[in-house]
Parts: sequence; C-alpha cells; structure tokens
Amino acid sequence: MRLRRLFTALASTTVLLTHAVAIPQSNELEQTEQHEDEFRDTKYFHEPGDDDLLGHYDQRYFKGVVSYDERTDTLHHMIRAYLNTFRELGIETWIAHGTLLGWWWNGKMLPWDWDLDTQVSGATLEYLAEHMNRTTHRYTSDDKTITRDYFLDVNPFSTQRERGDGFNIIDARWIDVRNGLFIDITGLSETHPDLQPG
Repeated sequence: MRLRRLFTALASTTVLLTHAVAIPQSNELEQTEQHEDEFRDTKYFHEPGDDDLLGHYDQRYFKGVVSYDERTDTLHHMIRAYLNTFRELGIETWIAHGTLLGWWWNGKMLPWDWDLDTQVSGATLEYLAEHMNRTTHRYTSDDKTITRDYFLDVNPFSTQRERGDGFNIIDARWIDVRNGLFIDITGLSETHPDLQPG
C-alpha cells in the first residue's frame, strides 16, 4: 500500500511540475533574441552586467571588479577631477541623487555607492555635446602623486527628453579609463516647455 501511495505521489508531482514549467517555443525565443538585438541597437551606454555591482562600470573600460579600497580611491579622485575640470572651464554642475545624500548626511560618499551622480542644465548638456563630447581630460592630484585620465562621453540620445524605451536615461558619463567606474551626468530640461513651462 505504501508503495502505491509513493508512486501516486510521484506521478502527481511529475504532472504538476510538467505543467508548471514553461518551455519557450521557438517563436518566443526569436522574439527574445529580437528584443535583445533592439536593446543593443538603442542603448548607448553599456555595462558588463545589470546587477548592482557590474551595472556601475562602463563596458568599454572594464577589466574586472575593483576592491573596495580601489573603488573608494577611484571615486575620490574622479569627483575631484570632474569638479576641478568643470570649474576651470567655467561649466556649472552640481552633485545629485545618492552623491548629494551622502554629502548631506556625512560630507562623504555613501559607503555602498559604486558610482557618483551629477547634474547640469539643459543648455550645459548641449554645450558638452557640441564642444566637449568624447574628450579625454588629464587630472593630477594636489600633491602631484596621482595622474589619471577621464573620458567625457555624451549620449547621442540625450536630446530626446522623453523616457522612450528607458535604455538611454543617462545623458553623459565621466569615465575613469583605468577601470570603467564613472560619474553619471544628467541634464535638467523641460520636456514640454511650450505646453507646461516651469
């Protein structure tokens, strides 16, 4: 009797599992591959992964995940280089999002943050796109012991102020070319200034 119950339970479980597991059909696989191709075609900035760790590196300069100490050092010098360069060029910018929260709460970066966030005006974003896009900037620390290069890259989709497919919400990046860590730069602008100004 026990053996019969065991076989009945196994058979029921097999039937349930067979119906619970969705096996993609060939047309579903084709649609998924087509969506991935479209994603690659429309997304400008690419990261080596989409999790909290790998989503904070620019794919073009990624050589591997850095240690906590290297990340902290990178972000420290990267924000100094960014702010110094923009100040020297007379370009208005300010910290934003998690970077602003860290500064507000303790005057430092949030210890778990893997990137930095800044903003510029819409006019400044246009200026960066027209005059500074895809330029490399050399930074030397105040004590002259650190020299690094950063790449400023403006997303060609940054003029599209609607969210669209959501793949191009980052307007520009300031990227450490040694390891791919970056500052996200967001341009502030109105989506419909003629219909809803301010």
